[in-house]
Amino acid sequence: MRFALVFIMMLSFTDLASAQGLATPPENKIKAAMKIMGANLKLIAQTPVDATNQAALVAKAQELRAQILSVAGETPEELAKTVPADQLASARLVYEKMMINVASQAVDLEVALRKGDQALVKDAVKAMADSKSDGHDQFKP
Repeated sequence: MRFALVFIMMLSFTDLASAQGLATPPENKIKAAMKIMGANLKLIAQTPVDATNQAALVAKAQELRAQILSVAGETPEELAKTVPADQLASARLVYEKMMINVASQAVDLEVALRKGDQALVKDAVKAMADSKSDGHDQFKP
């Protein structure tokens, strides 16, 4: 169910981006989004959730998810440079699937923040950090 929700959100964003002429972003869009994602994840990881900051942390998690979805359908520059043309479509699907999985993890993070459950937040942050590391190993030389 969660995968379906994330997938529908991704399709909605893609449709919106296309309608606004954003379907062909600058080459550095992924790098810029990754920088924002990393900063938000680091902030969430370092900030204990409590009543005074819960709303702000949830907003950061939502921004994190939006950034993930904004680049899920893009082609990482490294793929375009290193993967043979006949394998590029397949490699893009692997990247897209990975990003959708990370977006699902961002939903888990947001739920944990809304519950105010620091242990769940820690687990969600770790899962996302592991996915980031795996993704960089696979897609960033």
